[in-house]
Amino acid sequence: MHNTYKASEHEFLESPSQSLDISGDLLHKPLRLHTIYRPPRQNLEDDFMNEFEHYLERIKSDQNDTVIVGDTNFNLLSIANESKCQEYFDAMTSHNLLPQITTPTKLNKGSCKLYDHIFTRLKSK
Repeated sequence: MHNTYKASEHEFLESPSQSLDISGDLLHKPLRLHTIYRPPRQNLEDDFMNEFEHYLERIKSDQNDTVIVGDTNFNLLSIANESKCQEYFDAMTSHNLLPQITTPTKLNKGSCKLYDHIFTRLKSK
């Protein structure tokens, strides 16, 4: 982090996630940054969304500007074909979190995927 900003850990999400409150002269008010990770081989029928919805509710009621970054291993380019991926995307957008990455982040021969995500909810100007 650049030395013009200060960060302090904020207990918000459980491990393996982390939350930081970031402040600095260039910010109108503190920014809360959440990192999330969902292992690639974790079953899509798991409890990830049930647990994550709880955090999204807390984030929605939080007055801070919010940035969520992570690797959830949901391919956002396949939301039309995968109901769990669509459920994840709908949950994020229904909590006023907008995607900032809309192009593939993983390119292989013959395929491209969008696994790495940044979602923001900025309330202040």
